[in-house]
Amino acid sequence: KNASLKAQRLLLSWCCVSPAVLKTVSEALTEEEFEEGVNREVYREILRESREGDISPSRLMELYPEDEEKRRLLGLIINYDTGYKSPDDMSLQELSKAVTVSVQSIKSDILDREIEDCGDDIDRLQQLFAKKNELLKLSLKPGG
Repeated sequence: KNASLKAQRLLLSWCCVSPAVLKTVSEALTEEEFEEGVNREVYREILRESREGDISPSRLMELYPEDEEKRRLLGLIINYDTGYKSPDDMSLQELSKAVTVSVQSIKSDILDREIEDCGDDIDRLQQLFAKKNELLKLSLKPGG
């Protein structure tokens, strides 16, 4: 779960600055695939702002005028130290790999939770393991 949260923050941070990453992520992940709370709300707002024009980190900060904890979390997302270069400074291959691995991490975490909750339903377990196997083949190319 920790890797999934880091992947979400990485993608949210990059979605704020790279239309190519945002387009790719919005095609790969739904709002519901982001952690409930600030991450999901920020993703929803990024999608809304992108439909209306440009994404503004300062407008995003206005989402929580009274809630200091959420403002702190949002600040961490917007200013997230990804450990990577900026998307604009990466090769298409580097960016594709980072975005793909991040999306795989998020989706894999969701599937792992579904597998845990599956109980003894063998058919459902087989479906979920097949989805996890398909996930390994995922290849995303922002701007490519």
